[in-house]
Amino acid sequence: MLASNTQVEKEDDTTLSHPIRTNISLNIRPKTSLDLVLIRPAQPVATLVLMPGGPGKAGISGVNIINRADFVTLTAEIYVAQQIAIAVIDAPSDQPDGLTPRYRQTKTHEAELAMIIERLANETGLPIWVLGISRSTLSAMHAAINIENGISGLVLLSSITNIPIGSGATNLTDLSLDQVSMPTLIIAHKKDSCQGTPPRGATEILENLKNSSNAVIKFFQGGFESGQNPCLPETYHTFNGIQDKVAELIAEFIKNNIKSSNHSD
Repeated sequence: MLASNTQVEKEDDTTLSHPIRTNISLNIRPKTSLDLVLIRPAQPVATLVLMPGGPGKAGISGVNIINRADFVTLTAEIYVAQQIAIAVIDAPSDQPDGLTPRYRQTKTHEAELAMIIERLANETGLPIWVLGISRSTLSAMHAAINIENGISGLVLLSSITNIPIGSGATNLTDLSLDQVSMPTLIIAHKKDSCQGTPPRGATEILENLKNSSNAVIKFFQGGFESGQNPCLPETYHTFNGIQDKVAELIAEFIKNNIKSSNHSD
């Protein structure tokens, strides 16, 4: 594995109750790095990898997350408050315009995710869960299918199931979903009007997760739209106005499945 650099934020409050923020910079291939911010509460039960949707750019600078418009970056601290460590990942340095749907399905991207998951498993010693929303559901599902030994669970929001022809991407429903055996939570908003992520797609994914140990679907209502593009933030597509409720449900699902796994061991 290539080398990595780690920078730990110097905190004034060093009590055990104060989350620790760490910047990890991975040298994922020659002349290319990828930054992530790991935030750990005092007694975490799992690590949740948060992959921003759209172009996948979190705007990480040191231990700070600059892009706070995306669902995953808006909700990051909610999981931490629920005793779940989170890792927000940025786009690789050789992808300055972000990740295209086509790139998210490449072996190159898969190798990046495998490196991230291995590093986080070694860093935290906790079960690793992966979360994707919209475009990043492509990344999350490909990881779940191809890196399954390192991933304990999967969370999908506003999943790609009707992406336009010519995008270079394959819909999640056309992938080998029967290879996914881990617990999977599928979330959609009933009023999501983004063409590529129709709410009915969540049901189609559930029907194809035949070997998941616990596949659950949840439809949300409520919230509001203030954005103009139905596929961008501030819309039902990103659960605008109800992000906290969605994140709390995700945290509950993760913790319940960890308890079930511990009882079965």
